[in-house]
Amino acid sequence: GLFGYFPTYTLGNIISAQFFYKLRDDTGAFKSLSADEFKKIYDWFDKNLYSKGRIYDSFETVKLICNENLKSEYFIKYVNEKFSDLKR
Repeated sequence: GLFGYFPTYTLGNIISAQFFYKLRDDTGAFKSLSADEFKKIYDWFDKNLYSKGRIYDSFETVKLICNENLKSEYFIKYVNEKFSDLKR
């Protein structure tokens, strides 16, 4: 029953930022947009996330994949990097 509920979007964004940095650290992905890069990304998700199915809840999954609890610092870092070119 929480589909479309605002906090679920926020949690999804925070979790995805943490996965992004873990994926990048583990694979070196995102240096180019080649087919090899997409394979690295897919293989990482297959091994670390997709293979787990719905065995764990969101917070357990983050801890299992990232070896740490969910942290908002990754999302803040992502937003700062993404929007660092904007002028005030």
